[in-house]
Amino acid sequence: MRSLLGLFSKKGNKDQSDQQNLDNLFQDFNSPIPQNNGPFNQFQQSNNINPIANNYQNFSFGQTNQQMPLQQNISSQFNQSWNLPPQPTPSPSLNQFQPQQQVQSQPEFGQSNFSIDDRLEQYINNTINDILKDKLNEVHDELSQIKIWKEKVEYLINKMQEQIDKLDNKITEINNLATKKLEEYDKGMQEATTEIQALHRLIRTMIPAISESTKELRETVEELKSLRDSIRKP
Repeated sequence: MRSLLGLFSKKGNKDQSDQQNLDNLFQDFNSPIPQNNGPFNQFQQSNNINPIANNYQNFSFGQTNQQMPLQQNISSQFNQSWNLPPQPTPSPSLNQFQPQQQVQSQPEFGQSNFSIDDRLEQYINNTINDILKDKLNEVHDELSQIKIWKEKVEYLINKMQEQIDKLDNKITEINNLATKKLEEYDKGMQEATTEIQALHRLIRTMIPAISESTKELRETVEELKSLRDSIRKP
């Protein structure tokens, strides 16, 4: 009975040690392997044995190699006596090895993406700068044309203003001249009116004398006719 319990206890310890060895193996796969390892670490990685879990720390390498077949024989005999099926050893899946490869490949992919992004950003910046330069040159040309057009318009406006000022001066001169002429004409009309009035007064005073003189002249003419007739008679 004790031997059976001892076998069971050995079997349980063996299962635990195997499970722990597998865990250590997976950790060794997932973790980077150091370059400078001692002979004990190389032996541990080759045989997947944890010396602390299996209580092999007080044994030498030869003793561990001698004890491993004994324990395997005992476990095989125990499985044959109880007709227990052999337990499958878990094999490391491919998914456990992929993260390390992905992690190793990600920096290169990130660096390539970073370089591509830099080139793309530089290309975009250069393109934008070229477009902006072209647009600024076009705007500068248009502004220069607008400036020239503005100068021409200002010149024409100044010229038209000069002509308008000259025309205004001429109109002012004509107005002043017409005013002077009208004033002179008014003055002449007033003088002519006064002269006509004076002549009218003179004529009014001269008409009676002229009429008397005309009568006297008529009488004189009649006397002369009578005298001529008397002279002609014999």
